[in-house]
Amino acid sequence: IDIDSDIAVTFNTSMTTSTITSNTISDTTCSGSLQVSNTSFSTCIPMTASPVASSSDTVFTVTPYSYLDHATTYKIKVTTNAQDANSTALNSAYTSTTGFTTATLQVSSTSPVDESTDVDVSSDVSVTFNQPVDSSTVTTNTTDTSCSGSLQLSSDSFSTCVQMSASPTASNSNQTYTVTPDSDLAYDTTYKFKVTTVVESATTRSSSIFGSSEPIYSTLPSTYTSPNGFTTEEEPVTGSVTISNLMDSSVVHTGLMIGTATSSETISSVEVSIDSGSYATATGTSSWTFQFPTGTNTWQSGSEHTIDVRLQTSSSTYFSAS
Repeated sequence: IDIDSDIAVTFNTSMTTSTITSNTISDTTCSGSLQVSNTSFSTCIPMTASPVASSSDTVFTVTPYSYLDHATTYKIKVTTNAQDANSTALNSAYTSTTGFTTATLQVSSTSPVDESTDVDVSSDVSVTFNQPVDSSTVTTNTTDTSCSGSLQLSSDSFSTCVQMSASPTASNSNQTYTVTPDSDLAYDTTYKFKVTTVVESATTRSSSIFGSSEPIYSTLPSTYTSPNGFTTEEEPVTGSVTISNLMDSSVVHTGLMIGTATSSETISSVEVSIDSGSYATATGTSSWTFQFPTGTNTWQSGSEHTIDVRLQTSSSTYFSAS
């Protein structure tokens, strides 16, 4: 349950609103017919105002005067002073059996989200908490690849960690912290987040009865590690093909065209097209040759022709030159 939650009780009949009361403002005694306590009712939580009735006076809602404590169990009591619309009191006081427990500090989300794929290698990364966090407790490594700091990112089970360019940047009312890797992440690699128990919440009480802006401390109950992590994009295929013995507007003095081709993937073939015709396969790949057409009808002295060359990789990616 959020520490800033309202609290409500529901009756099975309409009640006399004046009999549903609670202690307010600076009063921590267990007075009133509607009480909330985390100390077995030796003290009670003060409310901002009297209970607010709704739903034909069957539901009564109170708002705690300050944030509740983190990770704490509270119980609700309704005393026999509560009366229905016919002035009939409860037969016996009601006390919740198990009560409700307020939330602990936890990581609520990450960016990139867990199990995401094809993540840009130049992406920033961030974690978001369910409560505001003390920024001084969110740190990261900025000088090397050691797994230091309370916010870590790793692709090798935290034997080493990604070096960040600067300390985490807070946003979203100190609930989100963003870091930028010092260099691009590796292609086609899975990374996981880790957030250690050093991280501490930064919630404060504004109520005067607790002192001015008194902090309510809460740390992560256990270290958070991404269940599956996120995976970066595959490395883009690169390549080029060149014609070595010809330039634009040059004169052909031989019946053979020669060239080179390179690619980050295996080159499946080099192909040549003349005058926008069908492609024909050249001989060789990284170093290739192609025999010009013969015969006076297709390759005459003094005629002009357009030559297009392309390489095809094992993933059917093409790179061309003309």
